[in-house]
Amino acid sequence: MDTMAKIKLLEDRLRKLSSSEKKIMGCAERLQDL
Repeated sequence: MDTMAKIKLLEDRLRKLSSSEKKIMGCAERLQDL
């Protein structure tokens, strides 16, 4: 597998995770603010 193919796979995974991960990150940031 070449590097570009790996990057594209990672980007696809990030897009699928993005909505739920953003919620998790938002909660984590709020906890840090407390």
